[in-house]
Amino acid sequence: LKPSEEGPVLLPEGCALAEPGRRLAATMVDVLIAVFIVRLIFNVPLIEIITLSGLLRPGGAWMAAPTMLAIGFLLSVTGEWLSGRSLGKLATGCRVVQIRSESIAGPPVRPSLWRAAVRNIVKWALPPVAALALVDPSARHRGDSISGLAVVVPTHDSPVDSGDEP
Repeated sequence: LKPSEEGPVLLPEGCALAEPGRRLAATMVDVLIAVFIVRLIFNVPLIEIITLSGLLRPGGAWMAAPTMLAIGFLLSVTGEWLSGRSLGKLATGCRVVQIRSESIAGPPVRPSLWRAAVRNIVKWALPPVAALALVDPSARHRGDSISGLAVVVPTHDSPVDSGDEP
């Protein structure tokens, strides 16, 4: 998961890389949705899921944290594959798109299922590795680089939603 030696990222028309703060906010929304669902399933206090103290609790509460990661992964992969957005990205105005090669230009294309899955494996299974995007000069986490995706926002002169090609 070493940083790649790639050059500049070629984004689709009308897109700019999303700022790290916006990406972090989107991730926090996704995490809170997953935590809320797990709280309903396991009837565990929210603080025990967020702080992982439920791992030490007797009974089935130890399953809350792994289940939260699995639910977050599934919701993110499904949303990004079907619409290019998880619920957090929808709330923050971001979307995930495939990056372009030099010879291809055009509207944004949402990720394929496998690309969304690879990206989110890094995000949900290796959060510290994904968090490196906050300090990485490319503003992309390793899952983005490996999967050929980027989290973008529309530029002021062109809406991103116009290109929902599979």
